[in-house]
Amino acid sequence: MTAQVSDALVFQGNSYPLYSEPLHAWLSRRSNKGIRFQRIHTGCQRGYVAKWEVIDDRLYLTSIRGKFLLQVGASFVTGPECSVHDLFPGREQPVLADWVTESLRCPFGERLHYVHSAYASIYEHELVLQFQSGVLKEYKTVDNAPGRRPR
Repeated sequence: MTAQVSDALVFQGNSYPLYSEPLHAWLSRRSNKGIRFQRIHTGCQRGYVAKWEVIDDRLYLTSIRGKFLLQVGASFVTGPECSVHDLFPGREQPVLADWVTESLRCPFGERLHYVHSAYASIYEHELVLQFQSGVLKEYKTVDNAPGRRPR
């Protein structure tokens, strides 16, 4: 797969590219299976770009940019622009990402090695945040500099 455009995450006042897709778990739920996005280009197969923020140790979805993909008969057509409100009608904005129970990776610093595949490029550092039901449990910075990179 082609390298992908990342979502963005704001943590402690800094913005990072997000090498994880926290919305994927929510979209994969049986009740949300009908939601599809129009692919933007080969570098954004998922069809959307989202912004996230950690506020008071909780992960929130703050915005999303993309277009719905609608099925009309046997074919698909590009639908309207999507917003957080469209995905979560009736929920307070920004939306607490209480479905996220995983580690999120945020690379930063100099790119040390480019890989033309998904989120596989290696950067000087990685911020790794562990969430349980949308609540930040711990975070750490990994140093990927040569000679210090974990095996």
